[in-house]
Amino acid sequence: MKIIVCLLYLFVISAYTYADCSDGLFYCKNSGTTITYGRKYKFPFWCKPILDYKQICKDIGDNEDDMYKLWMENYQNRSLMQLTIPGAHNAGMGKISTCSDYATSGITKTQNKSFSKMLNTGVRYFDVRPIIKKNGDLYLGHFSWVGKSQKVLLHTFKLMNEGCYGYSVDEMLNDISKFISNSAGEIIILNFSHYMNFKTHDTSSSHFDKSDFIHLKNKIIHKLGPYLIKNYTNKKLLTTKLSLLTRGKSRVIIFFEAANDMPQRFANSAEGFYLKPGNIYDTYSNTDNFKKMKNDQFAKFKKHKNDSVYFILSWIKTMQADNTKNFLFCYFGVNINSQIDELSARCIPLEEMATEPLRKLDDIFQLYTENHKIPNVIYTDFTTTAVTDTAIRINNNAH
Repeated sequence: MKIIVCLLYLFVISAYTYADCSDGLFYCKNSGTTITYGRKYKFPFWCKPILDYKQICKDIGDNEDDMYKLWMENYQNRSLMQLTIPGAHNAGMGKISTCSDYATSGITKTQNKSFSKMLNTGVRYFDVRPIIKKNGDLYLGHFSWVGKSQKVLLHTFKLMNEGCYGYSVDEMLNDISKFISNSAGEIIILNFSHYMNFKTHDTSSSHFDKSDFIHLKNKIIHKLGPYLIKNYTNKKLLTTKLSLLTRGKSRVIIFFEAANDMPQRFANSAEGFYLKPGNIYDTYSNTDNFKKMKNDQFAKFKKHKNDSVYFILSWIKTMQADNTKNFLFCYFGVNINSQIDELSARCIPLEEMATEPLRKLDDIFQLYTENHKIPNVIYTDFTTTAVTDTAIRINNNAH
């Protein structure tokens, strides 16, 4: 009887308790808007949102907007060196198609949009990593060589090239081709790197052979041939006015990042394929701590602000999964931060890790105002229109 009375008492108290809990925060993924919503107590002890924060995101237009589709048209008298543009880190990972034995989307998915949606939200620099699957199909992916075995209880896990596939190269090229045919004056940069061929080289030194580069180039020429910018030097690509590069149309710049001697052999400006210029500074922080990442990137920026470098600001936190234990903890969905060595692993999805950098984009604008120098690419995971807004804000204040 006493238990029933106590429960009734709690019900009455909670039913008439309207005191606010601490406010909740919800992050609109596309627009970058943070919604602050009130909460109140609900029987028996938890807090209930007063507002439908997800609906608020929809109501304020948390989608790609046509205003970002042609944002570069206002800067045709500037060069790429004089502009800040949004960049997508590991851009092909906006969806997960298939994964290796011990990888998951949580540790490989770096975006949440197709190439079409990223283009419409203003992204113009794309980090793309082509991988040939075991069946010969050409995809984009996010893989890491582990090359270790880990015994857990009675079972030994053998980890090799672990990761996931995202969009196919054809899907990417189709989206870009469609965007270009419906726009003008935009410059799209595709930076190819991390070439892997799992059909013939599923090892720590997996790479593209001659035939692989020819296959990739032929696909690009077939889909984007008329739009490729040709016959420039690497330096001129970055210092020529957009109006001269585009000539009234949207265009594509293809960079091959050096790995072995293959990219050098297949970079040919007459065809529209360039070796990634040496004056592009692109060095990430390799930390999952925002403060360390920010301090690292800002220090590098300040060090090079008086140099003639094209500076890519890597505004990303990186998962620290450099050993087999951490990789397996992520695979099994464990999120533990223990002092016990066997359990000392943290597995936070990349999408969650991207939240803090995206909320603190104003820090990048502050970097510009303090140094009177622009970063050329704001490079993020799970890019939003807020990144484009920050880039435009910098560009509008730079001249």
